[in-house]
Amino acid sequence: MSTPSPANKIQVASVSDRGLSEKRPMNEDSFVTDAEHRIFAVADGVGGAEAGEVASQTAIDVLQEAFRHQLGDGDDVEDLMELSIQRANSSIHQMAAEHPRFSMMATTIVALHLDRGRATIGHVGDSRLYRVTPDGQLVRETADHSIVEEEVRAGRMTPEQAAHHPSKNVISRALGAEESVEVDMKTIEVEDGTQFLLCTDGITRHIPDPELREFLTKGGAPEAICAELKERCYERGAEDNLTAVIVQVGEPRYAANFDDKRTLDVPTATTDSKSTETRLTPPSRVAFPGPQAAQTAGELGTKCRAPSHAGQSSDLRTKAR
Repeated sequence: MSTPSPANKIQVASVSDRGLSEKRPMNEDSFVTDAEHRIFAVADGVGGAEAGEVASQTAIDVLQEAFRHQLGDGDDVEDLMELSIQRANSSIHQMAAEHPRFSMMATTIVALHLDRGRATIGHVGDSRLYRVTPDGQLVRETADHSIVEEEVRAGRMTPEQAAHHPSKNVISRALGAEESVEVDMKTIEVEDGTQFLLCTDGITRHIPDPELREFLTKGGAPEAICAELKERCYERGAEDNLTAVIVQVGEPRYAANFDDKRTLDVPTATTDSKSTETRLTPPSRVAFPGPQAAQTAGELGTKCRAPSHAGQSSDLRTKAR
């Protein structure tokens, strides 16, 4: 789906698919591409059955509603985005507490708002936002909220170790898991010719950063790039639901040269820097570790969040998608 917005020099395209895994008969990802209100987001639900889809769609609905009706002149965009994400967290947590079939649901979210040369970004979980500069540099603007990436950022683990670690599929922060949630927020300047990619880990588990940069800078239309991302994931098994949203601001002016280090500002555990072989992350991902992973996390010195829904015990629960 492609949505051009000539008045704002914004072009938007998206793709969302359940993938090829028989273990995932439903697509639990949700997204919004609202060019009129300049709000874009993707969310990756967990919890199985209908629960993940309910969690991710709730997050998207609450976010879009806030920007559709509550943003006026002089409003603080960053405050509005953070508040709406926290409100979505409360709604999901309450549904999980009141309905047993939703008791283990949660979702990631990454959101982007564009306004007069500024981009506001909000993020919880391991869905990502990438920025491609007008000269073709790829910058990851979000840091995954996962046990292994937190260890990499702390210098206690290398990206290569993280790629093989037993807790590599454990996310440490998600909407709906607790009564409150910390939202990573930032606002950056945007030049004409900038491109953004918002995506779930169904994309990044199969396509490492250097390949993402190639797709995004070869001059194709956003809709064609989305189709190519899906095709590449299918070629590599498409073991998870996959969703990508591309937002292009103006016309890119990509340079021929590219500094790979620009994609390492936030370490990633999906590729081995010593090898050109693509590393495929196993498909199951958990929002909270089971006993073995919890023990490993304790050894790492990382505290993971446990569900606190009414009627549940306080032990750490495994949430496989």
